[in-house]
Order: sequence, then structure tokens, then C-alpha cells
Amino acid sequence: DRDDRGHGGFRPGAGRKRKQSAASIQNMSQKRREGAAQR
Repeated sequence: DRDDRGHGGFRPGAGRKRKQSAASIQNMSQKRREGAAQR
């Protein structure tokens, strides 16, 4: 989140790509959380 914010204001074009990356990371995070919850 912090990285995305810093880059978003600095480079709008890159910010869009970063947003996609952030979403991917969030998805991974959620999967990891689910795995931890299952354990």
C-alpha cells in the first residue's frame, strides 16, 4: 500500500500498473491468510 501510494502520485502511468500488481499481491495475501486460518 505504501509503495503504491508513493509511486501513484509520482508516476500516474506506472501507478496504474502498480495498482494491478498491488491487487495481485492482495490476492496472494488473502490466499495466505486463508491457508493460515485453515491450519
